[in-house]
Amino acid sequence: MDQLPGGDARRHGYPRPGPDDAACRRLPRRRPLELCIKAATAFGSRDEALARRYREGRSPRRRLADVGVDTAAFHSRPGLALSAIRTDWHHWADERRETREWLARITAPDGIAKDWAEQIGSRLLDLSITAVESPFFTILDTWTTTSPDEQRLRIVTALITRAAETEELARAAHKQLLDWATKGHPHRRMVVAQACSGRYGMRWPHMAFVRLRHILAADDEAARIAASALSTHAAASTDGLQRVVETVETWFERYPTHLAGPRAFLALTDPTHSVLDTLMSAAQAAPATRDFLINGWMQTLRQPDVRDHAHQILLGWARAAHEGRLNRATTFGILTDVRNAHTPLDAMSRFLYGSPDQDDKALIEARFALANLRACNHTQCSEPHCPLNEAAGPFPGSTTGGPGETPP
Repeated sequence: MDQLPGGDARRHGYPRPGPDDAACRRLPRRRPLELCIKAATAFGSRDEALARRYREGRSPRRRLADVGVDTAAFHSRPGLALSAIRTDWHHWADERRETREWLARITAPDGIAKDWAEQIGSRLLDLSITAVESPFFTILDTWTTTSPDEQRLRIVTALITRAAETEELARAAHKQLLDWATKGHPHRRMVVAQACSGRYGMRWPHMAFVRLRHILAADDEAARIAASALSTHAAASTDGLQRVVETVETWFERYPTHLAGPRAFLALTDPTHSVLDTLMSAAQAAPATRDFLINGWMQTLRQPDVRDHAHQILLGWARAAHEGRLNRATTFGILTDVRNAHTPLDAMSRFLYGSPDQDDKALIEARFALANLRACNHTQCSEPHCPLNEAAGPFPGSTTGGPGETPP
């Protein structure tokens, strides 16, 4: 927004003081005259005494004219528009609440300036660098709840990223993203996930991982974007992979019942991504990486909420090994260690899952049958404490946790 079309209204004989001038300066250049007039009129009801004072009071246009700034100056000197906005905000301190409400109205899905949210948000961001009680973060909050379309969420993501990159607003922007990540609102979660998968995550990976941990607590589109962001960061460089692996290990250790660790682990070990190839190669030479894969599977298999996803990843490992994309010895060696650690090595586990020195065809056939037969509810049994009746009950769920701002 280089310049705003306040001059159009003035040149056509509409000397609306007060919000008319402010509205036109806050709307993009070369817009139709009627857009500026409608936006200004929306500031308040015509029956309100406040609106009358705005229409008849001494406007910023007149104050600027007193110091030699005319409408043509906005074309040749774009920076004057922002100066005029700051002047409005400063001199009308007692009307700031009304101004915030007006901005929310005109940028609502059915608002007069709904198509100019990006430019208005950019103006408010610039204003917030120096002005007190800036409406910038308040308006972003409003947009994520009242205008949750994809385009508006992309605008909010870009603006909050710019705010984080601005020295005066960085702290507030980091806090805003953390608040949005922890509160559970779906559209705000999307903004956080998108920001952490973009420039914000590249510049502040540590802060991004903390926010992504909260996002991964739920199973939705934002969580899928968060998991993809971790995989992308890990695939970008050796340091990035090491940083993500250490982060997931920390999540497993500090938040054993939280779903962030398992979901992140499954994203890293997905055979459709290149990160798994790197991890498998490293596992052949580095015991620490092998231990990470084994422990990761151990922790993940304990979480019923990711059972179906874990099964798909395990199936992907089997197919990748069968097709030669993964080293068979390394792949099945890791899975054998996981199997041995995941189940007790007693006679029944050896019967169900086998052992390295047992390849009896009868046992293989029995395992195949047991894997494909439906569980019997054993309803004929009249014994109240029949173990098979108890085994047929629902599997207990898991608890998610991990509130608060702590290292990832």
